Amino acid sequence: MGGFGGDNLGDELICLSMIASLVKARSEQEIKVFTFDKNVSRKNFPNFEGEFVDYCCIWDFVQIIKNFIRLRLCRRFRFHSGDVVVIGGGGLFYEYSMGHLVSWFSRVLYLRLRHIDYVVHANSFHSPKGWLGVFFVKKIVGWAKFVTVRDRLSLRNLRLYGVSRDIELCNDVVFGIPAKRSEVNGSSGRSQVAFILRPWVSYGDVQVAFWAEKIQEVLREGGGVDLLCFDLREDVSFAHAIREQVGVDSLGIKPLSADMGIGSILSVISGYGAIVSMRFHGLVLSVMAGVPVLSIAYDDKILGLCSELGMDDFCKVLQGDDLALTDLADVLDDVRSRESSFLDSCERLTADKSYENLLIDAVRRCGK
Repeated sequence: MGGFGGDNLGDELICLSMIASLVKARSEQEIKVFTFDKNVSRKNFPNFEGEFVDYCCIWDFVQIIKNFIRLRLCRRFRFHSGDVVVIGGGGLFYEYSMGHLVSWFSRVLYLRLRHIDYVVHANSFHSPKGWLGVFFVKKIVGWAKFVTVRDRLSLRNLRLYGVSRDIELCNDVVFGIPAKRSEVNGSSGRSQVAFILRPWVSYGDVQVAFWAEKIQEVLREGGGVDLLCFDLREDVSFAHAIREQVGVDSLGIKPLSADMGIGSILSVISGYGAIVSMRFHGLVLSVMAGVPVLSIAYDDKILGLCSELGMDDFCKVLQGDDLALTDLADVLDDVRSRESSFLDSCERLTADKSYENLLIDAVRRCGK
């Protein structure tokens, strides 16, 4: 279970990596992927031999209400004794949307009442805010058979929630997707810069003008700029709004989707001299491609990953309504000068199989 089937590149790559790991513990035909849109999932994974299951088929308490309101009749999915559910990876249990947390709490309560083991794997966790959010997260994590997180900041945040159970640390699962580095073009000498941006609710309408101004700064330095879109809905519309504000038709907009294949995606990213990324997996893929990246942290998961990478100096934090980012062109020059350190990080992280070893071990031990 995860945020799959929504045409978000990062989520779909998580799904790809999880399937690749799980087939080492179970046959592909035994694997079921819960998705928000089976058509999107089939498009992205045409060779998958398992089953895609629509979330509306899980009769948790929230979904029953949703189905009733939407007058939707769905085949009820039945779990069997010995089934194991893997929830992750990503930032699934974030408190910015209470409805989001309520839905996940409902799902895990449903699993718990049916004595189905579940694993919370390779997620990030925000700092706690409201008492109700704390309650939901403590239950979601506390009832899990095994828990892993993908950065030490998430470990700290869970301690703030009052979670005292043993939790393992692993790297993000997307780092484990096989990709031949020899087939990825190098970025040396390229002046082109890619922005991987996303709209964020805290910043409202001002963020379009903000990013338009930053892109104009880079353009004035003589470099070219493209906007890479990881979400085929919100990122694309956001990119078009920014291009209209910039007023330059040559500002490229390039949607990236999982059905392109990881090799093609990394080849696109590797064609740039530097990346400015708000997207978590924009950072991950930039490191995998060996391209210097400036991370824009709008929440804890970006900070956590940058800390794990040893890239704190190349992470700019956007807090509240503060959208300050001065001297972007100079900062990018500084980032480019550290390209060798990014290559070292890439080699180290792609060699680390902690996420896979922990997942396989957990699945084998659960459901017995």
